[in-house]
This record gives sequence, structure tokens and C-alpha cells, in this order.
Amino acid sequence: MLSIKHFVCCGMDVHKKFVVATIALTDYRGVTSYVKKRFATFNSDLNSLKKWLLSFNCTEICLESTGKYCAHIWCT
Repeated sequence: MLSIKHFVCCGMDVHKKFVVATIALTDYRGVTSYVKKRFATFNSDLNSLKKWLLSFNCTEICLESTGKYCAHIWCT
């Protein structure tokens, strides 16, 4: 069995005009639930993404490298 390293984490699918973020929340029993939300790539929407992540106390994020569309989320 795999051990859980992060009880709250996020995976992101980055596109040119939007980002889909899915937060995985694992409880004390090891049961994981998922919350998914879509954001546009304008600065105001990326700030909303940041606030949404922080509302779940999510600090661990994994995203694919997407070349020229890659934006540094933490700099918004």
C-alpha cells in the first residue's frame, strides 16, 4: 500500500485560455475526495485560483509543462 505524503494537494491541466484545477483531500481514514474548478488565464482569474487553493490550505501543486503557455501561478 502506498503511504500518503500530502493530505491536500492539487493537479492542474493548463491550457491557453483556461486552467482546470483538481484538489485531492484525504481524510484521516485515507479516503480521498476531489474538488474540481475551471479558471480563465487572465490575471484576475489566476488570483482567484490562488485564493481558492489557499481556502483549502493547499500548498502542493503538480502541473504539466506546457511550453509558451506556462504561467508562474505563485507570481500572480
